[in-house]
Amino acid sequence: MRVVIFTEGGKNIGFGHMTRCLALCQAFEERGAVVDIILKGDADPANIFEKRACIRFDWLKDREQAYGHVERSDVVIVDSYFADTGFYGTISGYDVTPIYFDDYKRLEYPRGMVLNGAPGADKMRYPARKNGSDLLGERYVVLRKEFWEVPEKDIREDVGSVMVTFGGDDPQGMTPKVKGLLEGSYPDLERHVISGRTMKASEMKEEMARTDIAISAGGQTLYELVRSGVPTIAVCTADNQMPNIMGLERAGCIVYAGRYDDRGIIDRIGVLLRKLLDRDERIKLSSAGGNVIDGRGARRVAEMVYSAKR
Repeated sequence: MRVVIFTEGGKNIGFGHMTRCLALCQAFEERGAVVDIILKGDADPANIFEKRACIRFDWLKDREQAYGHVERSDVVIVDSYFADTGFYGTISGYDVTPIYFDDYKRLEYPRGMVLNGAPGADKMRYPARKNGSDLLGERYVVLRKEFWEVPEKDIREDVGSVMVTFGGDDPQGMTPKVKGLLEGSYPDLERHVISGRTMKASEMKEEMARTDIAISAGGQTLYELVRSGVPTIAVCTADNQMPNIMGLERAGCIVYAGRYDDRGIIDRIGVLLRKLLDRDERIKLSSAGGNVIDGRGARRVAEMVYSAKR
């Protein structure tokens, strides 16, 4: 089976698309598929894909080249906030299985599978589509293979460390504000600040195992924190993160501080941080996360596709 993945990443886009596309790539390769990742944007693919090669060109501008890759494939995956209905419509006309990542019902999609792993996405009532078999809800949270299996989180009696992560470039400037809060109110806590260059998955997993609490944006890293059992305070830094955050909050996996531009957001983070000093509160969040996200989402997507091809 040949799979082609179209995605994007960079300073003004973030790296979450690339991370979850890598997760699907790993799941399909586990089954013996040949996978090509096609990337547009200014991201350094080595930061996410590590030693994995990818094809780089603006596939929305050079559509003739893009459709050439589609024509040679059996499965086509698109993870983009910029692809238009024309691009999706053309792909759906080929004899392929299309899969469209979606976070907030961005478009009405043509024939194919819509993939949205946010808890509660199965209740979002996507429009019915011809031959559609949507993959919705927390069973389809796709995580990198390092997070497919994780040990149970050790919830220590006292909080000794906090992870702060707001994406590769943190364009909203939340990191220095949160660092200021921690330095002023919790100078004895060890601080793990993840910023700038995106960490390898194995390194991120190790950091999550070491930390007691995290303060994070609402993107793909939030799912990895929940999967790892890290009690997390979430901050919304982009509108498309809200379905993820609200679904995880309803499931009892995180506590939500608010939007990055809310008045008093740092004070609110401080209030929630004091709450999570209580070990029982951290145990509740950690246990809920393990019950909601089991790490098998990427493999389930691959299994659904292979089952449909039989």
